[in-house]
Formats: sequence, C-alpha cells, structure tokens
Amino acid sequence: MLSPMQRAMIARLRHGPVPSRRLIDEIYGEREDGGPEDAGAALRVAIHKLRNKLALHGVEIETMSFGQKAEGYRVRPEHCDLLDRLLCAPSVTVESRSAA
Repeated sequence: MLSPMQRAMIARLRHGPVPSRRLIDEIYGEREDGGPEDAGAALRVAIHKLRNKLALHGVEIETMSFGQKAEGYRVRPEHCDLLDRLLCAPSVTVESRSAA
C-alpha cells in the first residue's frame, strides 16, 4: 500500500519534473513541526522507498538536474499511463515484495 505521503509525491511527480526544494515544501510545509531536521535526506529516503515499490510494476522515478547543486525528480513520461492504470486498478496493491 502507498502511504498518504507517497500518494502526494506521485501526484506531484506525475506531472513533470519537480525540484527537491519544492517537493520538500509541499510535503512538509503544512506540518506544525516544520518537518524533519534534515528534510533533504528525508526526501531522498522517501523517494528511494517509493522507487522500490513502483519498480516492481515497471514504473521509474528519475533524478533530474536543475543546475548547480539543484536536483529534483519526475516519473518517466512513458510510465505515466502505466502508473495511472496501476493506481486506479481495484485489485492491484502497490507494495514491496520483501518475502518473494
């Protein structure tokens, strides 16, 4: 299953490249505590976990460069339709296969 944060990341990344800073603001900006102390590291871990879940279904998240030291992410454009079908299919659950 996808967490609410993973669903929010997919919703944003599905529409094109998103700089990490903007993704951090969108994910953690509403939290009263302001999010984790090292939000950049937390985002990289969250992206890693999401990549692992989606890779099982053939969907990739790419790391993008936005100039000097600025990076971001996107769902590969050719995978967006697959991702939409996957998220809308009632019998498909996106989860990690830890005991495969």
